[in-house]
Amino acid sequence: MGCGNGADTFLLIEKGWTVTSIDFQETALRNTYERIFPDKRSKLTLIKEKFEYLDLPKADLVIANDSLSFCSPNYFPALWNKIQDAINPEGRFAGNFFGQKDRLTDDQHSFFELDDIKEMFRDFDNEILLEKDEAGPTVSGELWHIFYVVANKTSHSPLVETAKGQ
Repeated sequence: MGCGNGADTFLLIEKGWTVTSIDFQETALRNTYERIFPDKRSKLTLIKEKFEYLDLPKADLVIANDSLSFCSPNYFPALWNKIQDAINPEGRFAGNFFGQKDRLTDDQHSFFELDDIKEMFRDFDNEILLEKDEAGPTVSGELWHIFYVVANKTSHSPLVETAKGQ
């Protein structure tokens, strides 16, 4: 979700996966397509759509790096429900979410607290939950506040914090 330059898509296809890459920017989709070797493009499906209007196909893995927080808070709960429904049993989510202290915060993007993330992943098993909360140069400004999550949809175990960067 939010395929950007197609790096994740390329790696997954090279490892034998069939991939659906989603972005609302034509340039991102074109870059992703061109990055894939012609003999492997049959393993790629591209979807040009904003997350707010997206119908997600079933998946064993959903990757969303630096993308979901760009969904409006008005649409995020419905998007998150779609993501949970799309992930097959035993499937995984890997991605990140901007925290409330991130420099980018505004009312156009979705931002989260640790408790929000734990609640979102209550039906997943924790593999990684890392909170990065530190000063430094960023795309969004001068402060990183990001939650990185890898979670497996196998049971109703709560997601627990595994590490915190400060």
